[in-house]
Amino acid sequence: MKTFAVRLEGTGINLLTQDGSEPAIGFFTTRWVKAVSDASAKELAKASVLSEWTDAGQYVAANEGEPPTLVVEAVWTIGFLRATFARKPDGYTFYTSL
Repeated sequence: MKTFAVRLEGTGINLLTQDGSEPAIGFFTTRWVKAVSDASAKELAKASVLSEWTDAGQYVAANEGEPPTLVVEAVWTIGFLRATFARKPDGYTFYTSL
């Protein structure tokens, strides 16, 4: 199995900010997943992100919008050494308006 990096954009959220400024309406994030193909990597990455925005995920309480609609921006293969030793991405870059 290969390790893939999948960059996603999520839209449709309404995430309140701690300082009371304009809420976030979308985000970008990258996930690394082990998969047999690009197609399965996309699905695994989407499932990973959605798990944080549905059910008991960490963003459910703060999100006053819908669970994000996810679009795959890019997919690429990660080499063995990087996949084994590098810090795996797991955060979000939020934006407030288009």
